[in-house]
Amino acid sequence: MNLILGLDCGGTKTAAALATLADDASLRFGFDPLAIGYAGPSNPYSLGYEQSFANMLSAIRQAFHQARIPIQPVESIAICMAGAGREEESQRVRAWAVAEGLAKRIHVGDDIALVRWAARWEIGPSESTAHTASSQATESIVTLIAGTGSIACCTDPKGHTERVGGWGYLLGDEGSGFSIGLQGLRSVFAATDQNLPFTQMHQELIAAMHCRTFEELVPTVYRPPLPRAEIAALTPIVLSHVANDPNAREIAEQAVKALSRLVVLALDRAGVRNHPYLLAVSGGLLDTDSQLFRGLKDSLTAQGIEPARIHVVQQPVHGALYLAARQLSNANA
Repeated sequence: MNLILGLDCGGTKTAAALATLADDASLRFGFDPLAIGYAGPSNPYSLGYEQSFANMLSAIRQAFHQARIPIQPVESIAICMAGAGREEESQRVRAWAVAEGLAKRIHVGDDIALVRWAARWEIGPSESTAHTASSQATESIVTLIAGTGSIACCTDPKGHTERVGGWGYLLGDEGSGFSIGLQGLRSVFAATDQNLPFTQMHQELIAAMHCRTFEELVPTVYRPPLPRAEIAALTPIVLSHVANDPNAREIAEQAVKALSRLVVLALDRAGVRNHPYLLAVSGGLLDTDSQLFRGLKDSLTAQGIEPARIHVVQQPVHGALYLAARQLSNANA
């Protein structure tokens, strides 16, 4: 049994997908998924490498357990992690994977390429094959992630990729869950400074951070390590009050503008603003029923750059499986 592994290492959770190589290498990108294991976050910038690696191992063990297969080295593994596109981080992750004996072949990359390939997986083999054979000459792919953090990239018809955003919670991540949650908390203190009564949203935000009073928010938010995931998890509270709270409405509108801007910048950097493109989106903020998803579509349409189609990726980790399968295919070529 030729096993492969794909890891999606995010700021909220880690997903590890286990698969077997398909008999027909052209079928569904050459692999058949068996199971997905989940664990806590594994973004080393916010969590540290030691805890990130521990959570990655936990997700891998769970995947093997779900598949009812003994834990063993696989033929190929692809580890997709924020920041891992940089050489220093990539080498550190690769060295860990080698030390753990995870796989014969190891691919380490950033966390955005897997979304593009996962979109192709979920669109389906017939449409993906047709797209690759014909429309690839005219259609670009914009990938947008909006979860705990945010990032976008555009891959032009020739395969060249330009990325924008993804600079982390201090330098970027506009429109992300962390940004929305943080702005919600800031509105609590803005109301205090202006001697305004707290809204229902403010009260729910304070309670969600396990605080009895707004004063307790200060030591709670500033405690090390920064509670990024907890702050990002406040996003549903903020968005649930868009209809009745001007603070929430303004925060949501700013998020839509920020995400729309990422798409526009990605298109511009790739030089394909006036060309048809597929928009592949991922992250907890952009499911088809979300206000941000609808707002993003409306914003792009208003700017005259509506995508030819939009696909909401359901399992980004399938893109990591594709990268693992491709690595093995290239090695055997």
